[in-house]
Amino acid sequence: RWISDDEIVYHVPRKGANIYNSLTHNLTRVADSLFNANYLNESMLSYSESVRYTAQFILRPEAFRDPDRVQFSVIIYDNSNDIFTFFPSLYSHFSLQILAFKWSHGSAYSFVHKDNVYYVPSPQLPSMRVTNQEESGIIHGIFDWVYNEEIYNRNQIHQGALWFSPSDKYLAYASHPRKSSKEVVMTTFSRDNIYDYHYNMEYPKTGEKSIPLFSISIWSVEKKKSIGMDVQLRDSTAFHYLFGVSWVVLNGKEMVVATFANRYQNETAMTLCSYDSSTCSLIYEHKYDQFQWASPEDYANLIYSSSSIFFLLPKSKRGENSWQHIAKIDIRNDFRFHSISYIPSGEYDIRQILAYRTNEDIVVYDAQAPLPWNRHVYAAPVGTRSHQKEDICLTCVFSNCTFQSKASISPGKDLKIDFSCNGPSQFYQAMISLNSTLHPLEMQIITQPSTKIVNLPKWKTERYLLSSGYEAIVRIYEGDPLLHSVPLTLVLYGGPDTNQVTDKFSASPRPIGYKHAIVYIDVRGSGGRGWKYRSAIYGRLVTVEVEDTLEAIKMVLAKYPRLDRHRVGVFGWSYGGTLAIRLVQLAPPSFFKCALPVAPVTNFIYYDATYTERYMADTPRSSFTDLTIDLLKFVDTKLLIVHGLRDGTLIVYPNQGHSLNHNINEHLSQLFESFLSTCYA
Repeated sequence: RWISDDEIVYHVPRKGANIYNSLTHNLTRVADSLFNANYLNESMLSYSESVRYTAQFILRPEAFRDPDRVQFSVIIYDNSNDIFTFFPSLYSHFSLQILAFKWSHGSAYSFVHKDNVYYVPSPQLPSMRVTNQEESGIIHGIFDWVYNEEIYNRNQIHQGALWFSPSDKYLAYASHPRKSSKEVVMTTFSRDNIYDYHYNMEYPKTGEKSIPLFSISIWSVEKKKSIGMDVQLRDSTAFHYLFGVSWVVLNGKEMVVATFANRYQNETAMTLCSYDSSTCSLIYEHKYDQFQWASPEDYANLIYSSSSIFFLLPKSKRGENSWQHIAKIDIRNDFRFHSISYIPSGEYDIRQILAYRTNEDIVVYDAQAPLPWNRHVYAAPVGTRSHQKEDICLTCVFSNCTFQSKASISPGKDLKIDFSCNGPSQFYQAMISLNSTLHPLEMQIITQPSTKIVNLPKWKTERYLLSSGYEAIVRIYEGDPLLHSVPLTLVLYGGPDTNQVTDKFSASPRPIGYKHAIVYIDVRGSGGRGWKYRSAIYGRLVTVEVEDTLEAIKMVLAKYPRLDRHRVGVFGWSYGGTLAIRLVQLAPPSFFKCALPVAPVTNFIYYDATYTERYMADTPRSSFTDLTIDLLKFVDTKLLIVHGLRDGTLIVYPNQGHSLNHNINEHLSQLFESFLSTCYA
């Protein structure tokens, strides 16, 4: 991210943070050498906006007891001193059990302790209490499990339901009542205790009547007063989810855009919230077309101009397909809705809006283009002031870099884009500077690709026309070229609007390494090819995508005679684990010699309501795929199921959830390789 007009900070795994100056090309290391190497990852460190301060998160010994409400302590370091600094005011904090931590845009921060929100003006000063949950029985400043998992994707322990305004004059936070939905009992273990530990986790399953309801409040730093927002929806009973929260500055005034979604997440209501009026006024409602749904990512971080809000909505192109494009809502001077229009873009899906640039009058965004397995940064004109008349790719000038991520746009007058190049070359950090007509001025390689890996696998990306009329996109590594016959492992995920086939660099094909052939397949339900493909699985998860994948793998085997059709395996994680089991059930007997599903969902009826109902809506229970009914195929197929023992959704891993921790990866990789090698022998 940018910390000034000319400087960016980026994180290097297990090495810490670096600051790069685009004018001088100087690279400065942040004083992370003071930290234990185990904490030099992004989930255990958080930098203030200017990177003067670094917060280090230390897990509490009792964190294992409730891994869905991880408690930690915080130590803050002053990087300007270049020495280990422990602020005296934090001695009291060190003993606290913190549930969330959030830097402002300056040196202030907020944290959550015992379900209350606190504000600290700077690391040297004492904290102020923002909320008082003892009086109300309300949990403030953090999301529950289902919101973290399915709506806000809070995969770092310190992130909470906290949002500072651009000026840092206000702090918005979300709240919800305790025990607002039904619970399941989870079990964890500790080396220090001979008994297991049980805790209750709120987990509303598919069709459950009661799901968590979140409210939003705004606290004024100047007035030291918090106001709960009166949300004025057309029908407050119809909108169950707080789907997105973003600060905007419209007509010079800081306001919160709070978006709400209905139970099936195919209708959204966007509101503007003002501290002065203590209300969230409805400005726009959107009802998605049949077989479409709202994605939380489209409302997570809204971009704005002085009088407009930009976000993603489906846009039809010539009636043949709909694509995720940028919608622009214009706001009147009285903060009411004026009009909605679309920014012109091509036949591709936009993944994230990155910035609105006032100087060029353009919106910059991350798109899955020009091919579905690519990711590039594009720009499109917003108004008549722009020199551009149509969308343009800004980063396509980089050779051997067609899959990019973590792009950020400079805040200054000069347009600069910092991004990570993830493939097909080995990873490197890069920057491009552009002039007012969006032509490249300078390209800078900040970090050079690694030279340690010499024998890189050669991947092919191909298209196969299926009998359904849809196309399968296949990425294949043919295995050791010296072998006359090689086994083939199909690697799956296949969840709605996701992609396995990308140009992302892979040093070693997983899970088996260089020797065996590996294939990835994207079919109906995958992303990057518009709603024609995405909508195909609506109301019928684990059906058509399984049929397409089975047909595609047969076509791959027919095309490549070196692939041994008697040694075909399938590996999948989460949704991919579900597909792996279903593929074995639908395939001819002995088609798959071995199957390795990790954390599969046997029936989405038993999965959480937020995820399942987004794609299945009110589909009858009888129409859900149940993997437990047909098990006869596994007489001929070797099966290894891997699961975290704490997975809310069998080698089992104690205390592990749906995504197993990185420290288990080495054992897991050895397990996979041993199982597949034995199976293919």
